[in-house]
Amino acid sequence: MAQYRAIRPLFAKIQEEKIWFTERYFADDMSAATVIIDDDVSLQEASLIEPITSVLRSLLYNPPLPGDDVIILGAGPCGIIALQLLKKLYGVRTATVLDKNLERLKISSTLGADYIYDVATDFIKIEQLVVDSKASYAQYVFDSLPDITLSKDVPNTRTLAMKLLAPGGTYVVYGATEVEQNIDIWLILSKGLKLRSSAFDVRLFPMWRTANVLAIAKHVVSHQIISLSPIISHLADFNSPSSIKAAFEEHATNNRLKTMVSFSTSTEDTQLNVEHQEKPYSLSHNNVND
Repeated sequence: MAQYRAIRPLFAKIQEEKIWFTERYFADDMSAATVIIDDDVSLQEASLIEPITSVLRSLLYNPPLPGDDVIILGAGPCGIIALQLLKKLYGVRTATVLDKNLERLKISSTLGADYIYDVATDFIKIEQLVVDSKASYAQYVFDSLPDITLSKDVPNTRTLAMKLLAPGGTYVVYGATEVEQNIDIWLILSKGLKLRSSAFDVRLFPMWRTANVLAIAKHVVSHQIISLSPIISHLADFNSPSSIKAAFEEHATNNRLKTMVSFSTSTEDTQLNVEHQEKPYSLSHNNVND
C-alpha cells in the first residue's frame, strides 16, 4: 500500500495539490483521489475500483493503437483487468496472456484472451512464435508481473515478451517490485523498443488527474463494462484470525486472485450485503507494491 502521511480526500474536478518529496525519489501528494460510491455499486464491486483505477492510469497514459496485437504478462487481478479493458475499450485486435498459473490462464481465456501460454511448459511454442513472426508478433506489452527473480525453473518472461515485440513496439511497465528486475537492454536497443510507465511522481501525473481516472473506474464498474466476479476468488472473515492470516500467507497462491475481507458478523455472508448508513468512499493512490 502507498505510504500516507495524511489522508485528504480529493474529488474529480478539484485541481489542487499538496506535494511533498518522498524518500524514494519521487514527489507525492498529501491528498488521496476519492470518489463517492453510489447505490448502483455494491461493496463487493467497489473493492475493485482502486485496482481498475491503477490499470486505467497506465493504459490512458500509454495507450495501444486500435488494431494492435497486445501481450499481457501476468494473469493476476490487474493483468485480467487490463485484458478486459484492452479488448473492450481500446479496440485491440488480439490479446495474448503469458503466465505460469494454468488456472489463471483459463480465467483469462474466458474473459477475452485470444491466446494463452504457460511460460513454464510452453517455452518452445513461444520461441516458435518469435521465429514465425520474425520477432514481430505484437506491437504492445502490458507487464503486470510481480518479482520473478526467484523463478529459476521459468525462462525470463520479460525477455520473451521483448523478443515477441515488433521493432518500435511499446513495453509498458505496470506497478513496482521491491527487488530489482532483469531487463534485456540489448533487445531494447536492437529493436528500438519504447519502455513506458505511468509515473508515481505527481509532478507528471497529478493526483487530481487520478481522481478523474477514479471516476472513470467507477463508471466502468457501475455499467458492468468488465466482468468482476471471477477476480474476487476468496472471502476472508475479519472476525476469524485464521482466515485473515491465511489471506496474507497464501497471497498469490492456491489460485487466489483478489481476497475480499468481510466485516459482517455472519461468516456465511459471502455476498457482503452489508447495510450501511453513509455512502462509502473509494480512495486511490499510486500503485506501489510494498
